[in-house]
Amino acid sequence: MLPSRHIMISVPLGIAAGFTTHSALAGMLCLLSGTMIDVDHAIEYIIHYGWHIFNPREVYRACSRLAKRKEEGGVKTLHLFFHAVELALLLWVSYILSKNIYFFSIALGYTGHLIADMIGNNRAMKTSSYFITIRVLKGFNTGKLIKY
Repeated sequence: MLPSRHIMISVPLGIAAGFTTHSALAGMLCLLSGTMIDVDHAIEYIIHYGWHIFNPREVYRACSRLAKRKEEGGVKTLHLFFHAVELALLLWVSYILSKNIYFFSIALGYTGHLIADMIGNNRAMKTSSYFITIRVLKGFNTGKLIKY
């Protein structure tokens, strides 16, 4: 999904989190967790291509090709360590146990990002691929994580 779409989703979630918690910091944390999760795309780029032609535009283009193994630029493994339902669950459990507004805000932004990706990337990614456990069990093999 385009970063601009994640921003369009994260801004209202951040505003809602800020108003709900009466904390501007909580609102900012929601916004950041809803957008910064995509840093793992840059990590993925470096894993597969190194620092060669490293710039945001090229990282985005390369990441849109990563999952297309049969096309030029496709790769055999896909990690995306931060795109993990288990991390969202851990954040929600942390909030439930602590009642900490910052855990709530981070969990809200993070979950909003994952849900947007699951909906937006539904034609390419299997929903189960958003579980890091599934990716580990399948050896991060792109062919087992991507729909063809």
